[in-house]
Amino acid sequence: MTQHAFRATAFAGSMLALILGLSGCSREADDWRGAQAADTSASYGQFLKQYPGSAHGKEATLRLAQLAEDEAWQSATVTDSQMGYQQFLARYPEGKWAQEARVRIENFSLTPATPVASPVASPVASPVAEPVAAPVAPAPPPAPPAKPVEKKAPGKKSAAPAPASGFGVQLGAFSSKKKAEAAWAMLDKAHKAAWGGQSHQVIAGRAGAVDVFRLRVPQPNEAAARKLCDRLKAAQEACVVYRP
Repeated sequence: MTQHAFRATAFAGSMLALILGLSGCSREADDWRGAQAADTSASYGQFLKQYPGSAHGKEATLRLAQLAEDEAWQSATVTDSQMGYQQFLARYPEGKWAQEARVRIENFSLTPATPVASPVASPVASPVAEPVAAPVAPAPPPAPPAKPVEKKAPGKKSAAPAPASGFGVQLGAFSSKKKAEAAWAMLDKAHKAAWGGQSHQVIAGRAGAVDVFRLRVPQPNEAAARKLCDRLKAAQEACVVYRP
């Protein structure tokens, strides 16, 4: 073989390798786009199996982990049990659904207390009771003169009174008061208009054997509490309505 023929053969081999390489890159790019379009655990798993050294390997692995967490969360919500959410939280303590799981776990401990009726004294007959004359009530003091009604200046709004209904919205349960206050600072910044003039409370308590600090916003009634929680859920914030 002459030198010229050798060079021609080498050149042809190089070109063939280049064409095959470009073809392989094109096929990998097409398969990656296909995996993204399907966006399933199976599609990303197949891509990683076919292209273990791909430049998209890290991205595919990350997306696989996200999908696994989403599937675990979906399973927990279908079961909708305290144990199911606790198992999810054990697997993904820092995941994107972790705070929602904590709120739902806390929700199971928010069992409404049974209202206790005001005690009414029942007359108890005494076997030797003697009739006792009823005491004469003193005459009531004269009523004080009515105070003139103070007119408010136009446009001036009074501060919203603190509700005493026992209803409200719980925004989370935290391991320390500091974490609860930090969470409130972020929520207040993002949803300041939602509170309706009401401030927050951090209530210390226990959840099993663990100290928890519940972040709450009291509301004047149940309807207001549900409206606030619905508004927060629409903004992708975790919350639960609590009641007296």
